[in-house]
Amino acid sequence: MKAPEKNNTIVVEVWSDIACPFCYIGLKRFEQAVERFPVSLNIDFRWKTFLLNPDLKTNSFASTLDYLVATKGISVSEVEQMMQGVVAAGKTVDIPFDFKKAKVANSLRAHALLKSTTDHDIRMNLKRQLFDAQFLSGKNIDDKDFLIEMGKDAGIDLAKLEANMNNPEGLTDINTDLQEARSIGISGVPFFVFDRSFALVGAQSVEVFGQALEKAFTLEKA
Repeated sequence: MKAPEKNNTIVVEVWSDIACPFCYIGLKRFEQAVERFPVSLNIDFRWKTFLLNPDLKTNSFASTLDYLVATKGISVSEVEQMMQGVVAAGKTVDIPFDFKKAKVANSLRAHALLKSTTDHDIRMNLKRQLFDAQFLSGKNIDDKDFLIEMGKDAGIDLAKLEANMNNPEGLTDINTDLQEARSIGISGVPFFVFDRSFALVGAQSVEVFGQALEKAFTLEKA
């Protein structure tokens, strides 16, 4: 694939939560749409914070499966049946979701890690690692030491990283994202905004994402 021309850049702002499996599925499907697009595109990803459950109390001893059984008052088998659609959708994009491993964890600190760098490539890599930590390997994404280690490995300034971990609720970037989500009226994620022109909500199909890319590409050329 040839390198994208400079004027083939499309800015895509994505409100998402690391604790949201559909956000991971949506990312994978979107990337497949980019790969299938007939013209090489440079996607300028800008990750925005969204908290599906801002008041969630972290419990590293409980799995997501345990949490859903307790909060919904249904059996393990009923929860597993309820999650079959998510698991099946994950398999289509090579995500082997394991909700028996996934920890009950507030995602605010993980978002603070992402806001500790302005490098788009580093942020993208960290986003993937956080999704994998949450849904595949059963790590606690609210564990400060774990997140700091991730940041150190990514080359993020340690002093800035530790300050962000100690006071994630005070980060201007996070609060700006949340306020903007409220002003736009975002109630579900993932929420994709293309060049500030139009939006898509949800883990849409590869075909729908392809249509959105075609629309954004046409508008950019115009």
